[in-house]
Amino acid sequence: MGDIYKLGTSKQSLEAKSYLRKPLQGFNDANQKATQVRSELYARAFVVEKGGQRIAFIVADIWSGTKEIKQALLDLIAKSALKKTFLAKNLMVSGTHTHAGPAGITGYKLYTFAGGELNKSVVERIAKAMFDALLAAWKGRQDGTIEQVTLDVTETEFMGGNRSTSAYDKNYLSDRNRYKFPFDTEITSLVFRAGTTVPAQGKPAGRVLGVLSWLAMHCNSLGSGCIDFRSAA
Repeated sequence: MGDIYKLGTSKQSLEAKSYLRKPLQGFNDANQKATQVRSELYARAFVVEKGGQRIAFIVADIWSGTKEIKQALLDLIAKSALKKTFLAKNLMVSGTHTHAGPAGITGYKLYTFAGGELNKSVVERIAKAMFDALLAAWKGRQDGTIEQVTLDVTETEFMGGNRSTSAYDKNYLSDRNRYKFPFDTEITSLVFRAGTTVPAQGKPAGRVLGVLSWLAMHCNSLGSGCIDFRSAA
């Protein structure tokens, strides 16, 4: 992408230990409660600014970036120095869709039957980590470039059950026949790099600030028996 931007990235812990003994989101099992932290959960913020315009993308190790979490984040922003910088229209909130993260983050009844009702304190904690990541990314922005990279990931052995092909195979045969593969075969990444040096071949050479990737996944390989917080399972 040869343009020069103001880029900012940051990562903040969700402090998974604070959600121990609470239900996990994803398998509709009220007895699936976290007993330990296998790996920390994080909120990661990416900020891009150019020509007076800016956007922010925040992705956290949670089941989904629900409207309740985004609203709680917007409420924090409205009380801060960023209140005129980031609004709903230029702020995206997302989740890695891990099934080993805290429940209680949505008010939709379908998802509260087993995991419990919306938990305001959980939502506010996650929103606060997102806000801290956003603020740090904004304060730390610097000149940089963005490189788009696309890789073939047709081979699935290293992803285990995270492709959920067993669920896909339950679709009607007529639907499955529309596609060559039962899953996305490419991963697309935006590589944020510091500096303004762009070599002749068009690939940025600066230090990597962060990587934002897209790949259709269903992060449930640990199964409904999982009782550990884990960022990618």
